[in-house]
Amino acid sequence: MRKMSLPKWTLKLKGLYIIFEIHSNEHCILLDPDHKTTTGPINFKYVKNYYA
Repeated sequence: MRKMSLPKWTLKLKGLYIIFEIHSNEHCILLDPDHKTTTGPINFKYVKNYYA
């Protein structure tokens, strides 16, 4: 039996992102400052704090 990866459940965001929108049901939209693009909705439990 082959080991199947779950790309649907793996988080592929790397680098620094800015919180663009905050929604009341515990998710947010992130902004990539380098490419000026936004991500899809992401749950807050997957977002790590970064202090500069």
